[in-house]
Parts: sequence; structure tokens; C-alpha cells
Amino acid sequence: MSALQLVKILFDPDVSKKMILNLAWNQAKAFGLAKVLAKLLGSGIVVGAAFTKWPQIRKLVEDRKVVSKGLSLKSLYLELFCELVHVVYNQDRRIGFVDYGESVLLGIQNLVLVLMVHIFRANRQDMNELYGFSVWANPSSYMAATLAIISALPQRAVNGLELLNIPLGVASKLAQINTNYELQSALHLSRTTVGVSTLGSLVRLYTTMQLKRKDWVLLAGYGASFAVNAALLGQIHYYGSKDIEGKKMNE
Repeated sequence: MSALQLVKILFDPDVSKKMILNLAWNQAKAFGLAKVLAKLLGSGIVVGAAFTKWPQIRKLVEDRKVVSKGLSLKSLYLELFCELVHVVYNQDRRIGFVDYGESVLLGIQNLVLVLMVHIFRANRQDMNELYGFSVWANPSSYMAATLAIISALPQRAVNGLELLNIPLGVASKLAQINTNYELQSALHLSRTTVGVSTLGSLVRLYTTMQLKRKDWVLLAGYGASFAVNAALLGQIHYYGSKDIEGKKMNE
């Protein structure tokens, strides 16, 4: 059935809503209910990714000193690198944007976080440099140069990098987990951001399983991502409302 025929049926007053629902159900069954659900969930992940890091960004703005001290720059840079590799890998394999688009949006938000942490950690002696070119150029140049280099690599090399993304992705979260352990606090992390990231990894496991050709590298990556995000979520729950000095605070 063409899109034009479907539109005519939807706006035909003589066609009942029950008939339209039955038609939609039959079309979904013909395509495959699991695949339809995967596409819907994938679209939801991409839309949700546009807002995933904003609770963390807002928390950073509201409590600059404590949160910027608690966030691991090593973790953010590694995460940014992994997202860039993931985008190029999926583009090379001609996988639809709906199946990896969140990495683009999360990469932009992570770049914002990196810039803000650099800014809020700066002392007064750094202020002249801070509002000059270098504080913006360094993280931005890192992102642009990394993307350019990865894009220029042959597909076999990009495949290798995507495989390397699994331990690097785990390392990026372990760096933050270690920072939380050293500070004995996770109050600098947004429960919403970590929770959504954990759920997103779980959903991506399902949507990747619905691809025509199962990509075991992607599946392993999403599985590892779910495990370390769940560990971060566990730390947030364990440390509760203790701040970096170990005192109780209201979130």
C-alpha cells in the first residue's frame, strides 16, 4: 500500500477507526512486530539522546566547584573518542541513523561538558587564557582532528577501532567509577543522566539484535556499556547524598 493510499484512508470519514487500527496492525505484522518495535525504540533513543546529558550539564552549572572537581576529564575524553569511532563505523556499514544517531548527539553534549569542566576548574591566573582561544580550541580541535583521522582510515582499521571501543568504553566509565571511589561520593553525577544511559544501552542491545545481519561487535559494546553504566548507577545509590567532603546534602 502506498503512502498516498494510506493518507486517503486515514482521512476518509466512511472508514472506521477500528478498521484503521486493524490495517496498521496487519501492516506491522507483515513487516515484523519485533522490527517495528526496534525501530520505534531506536527512534526514541535518538530523540532522548538530545536531552540525556542536559541534567548533568545543569548540575555542573548549579554547583560548579563540587561537580567540576568530581567529573573525570579522562572519562569524558575517552567517551567522546568512542562516540566518534562509533559514528564513523556505523556510517561505513551504511547502518541507518536511527540505529546510532544518539552517539552524534551525546558527542556534542560531551564536548560541552569538557569545555565547561575546563572553564570551571580554571583559577584566576588562567582567566586571561580562559576567555581567549586556547580553552575552546583544545577540546574542539581534539574532536575535529579525531573525526578527520578516523574518517580517513580504511574500513578494516575502523572495524578494529570499533572493537577497541569495547575496552575503551569500559575504561572511560572505570575512570569515573575510580574518581567516585576516591572521593567517596557520586553527588556530582546526575542520577537522571546515568539512569537514561543505562536504559539506553539495554534498549540498544535489543534494537541491534533486530538488524538483518547481527553485529556481534556492537552487541558486545552495548552489553559492556550497560554493565559499567549500571555500576555507576549503583555507586550513586550506594553513596547517596554524601558530598565530596563526606557530608550529607540534599540533591
